[in-house]
Amino acid sequence: MTGGSRAVTWLGVMLALSLAVNFFFIGFMVARISHPAAPPPTRQNVTIDRLMSGLSVSARAEVRRVFKTRKAEIRRAMRRLNRARRVAAGAFGAPDYDPAAARKALEQVRSAGAAVQAVLHEAILEAAAGLSADDRRMLMRMAARAAAGRLHPPRRPPGARRLPGGPLPGDGLR
Repeated sequence: MTGGSRAVTWLGVMLALSLAVNFFFIGFMVARISHPAAPPPTRQNVTIDRLMSGLSVSARAEVRRVFKTRKAEIRRAMRRLNRARRVAAGAFGAPDYDPAAARKALEQVRSAGAAVQAVLHEAILEAAAGLSADDRRMLMRMAARAAAGRLHPPRRPPGARRLPGGPLPGDGLR
């Protein structure tokens, strides 16, 4: 092979490689445009999904329906709570610390937090009306675990049976 034919061969290989990479990226972009990614789940959705993870399929559908109808109300309450938290953080981080302003800000956080709880409790009460006794018990178990920061469903030890109306053995809730 001469130097000129070698250069033509390498040029052909590089052209083929370039075309392959370009087709890959064009295909990737077409796929992204034709199938846009779903928005990432919000923290609220993740929490509600984990809250429902121990429920039956029909109970999950009922809880989703109720929370969907109250979505705007829940979001408004959460926005008020987040705003109150930002104000409190600002009061504590201010160069001239004012204890009265900090106290007032924390009172607003407590008030907004209580409002969020009230909205969520009303949604849970509404959803519970359409659930079986077992699903209502599991919903309360999961709500208690969520309040304690443990959102995963309680696990039963191998071979353990559910106690009617009582806690699952080993879940630590009484």
